[in-house]
Amino acid sequence: GLPGAQECTDGSQSEHPAPMALALFDESIHVERKFAFDIPAALGAGATVCEAEGSAEGTRRFEMSLLGYEKVGGDIVWRGARLLAAEMTRKASKMRGRSALELGAGSGLLGALAAHLGAHAVVTDGDEGEVPTLEENAARFCDGLGLGGSLAGAFLEWGTEAGVRAAEASPEVFRRGGFDLVLGSDIVYIPQYIPDLAETIAFFLARDGEALISNTAVATRTSQPEARALFLKSLEAAGLHVEVETPPDGPAFAEGEWSNTDYLLRISWPSAVVALA
Repeated sequence: GLPGAQECTDGSQSEHPAPMALALFDESIHVERKFAFDIPAALGAGATVCEAEGSAEGTRRFEMSLLGYEKVGGDIVWRGARLLAAEMTRKASKMRGRSALELGAGSGLLGALAAHLGAHAVVTDGDEGEVPTLEENAARFCDGLGLGGSLAGAFLEWGTEAGVRAAEASPEVFRRGGFDLVLGSDIVYIPQYIPDLAETIAFFLARDGEALISNTAVATRTSQPEARALFLKSLEAAGLHVEVETPPDGPAFAEGEWSNTDYLLRISWPSAVVALA
């Protein structure tokens, strides 16, 4: 097989070679968690692995596993990631062949889900200590649904200048306007990084692309509404159009109980026809 590729039980494999790690991966401090999702029954109809019973009518359920750091309550992702993952399953039939970028990814749930749904996904973090986890999860990626997706992990700092450096250093991974879908969950909470986050979205988002950013985390050094206001102002300054969904009326919040400070942002270029809408 390819260097760094994972052999899947159905013979498929991840085509991304294992990148050079910034730090060594320590499995002893990680836990493995399974995630289950319902997707349209027509997707991956020939798949024989990564599936589970119990799907709703008209859908099929598949499972995937990720390594991560255990959080309070035993999960390895914050609640915003699960909110956004559910939103992504509603776009499942439009993911195949698209390019996806996850920012501040942690364990990389959103990028991994996009890859399982057929996207070519890159999961990134600006914390060098998080990157080995992303690289390990990418190395373990198995295209069990047979939709042709791929997954890679990489270090990425935020801001326009950082985007330029990344594109120059790794043009095969990063390029300006190179992603149909930019994803992030619970990453809008430290004020000093929020303008750079907006710049990063603007740098990498394709002209017909969409960014989905969910937030359920409590802001630090400011209030959550103030952090959101700064983010919206920064996105506007970058020339981006934003639609805000909040509970209880936002479609993404139709199920479950949510705080009135939780939100989902749909970000695009003005007057763009979003390919994944």
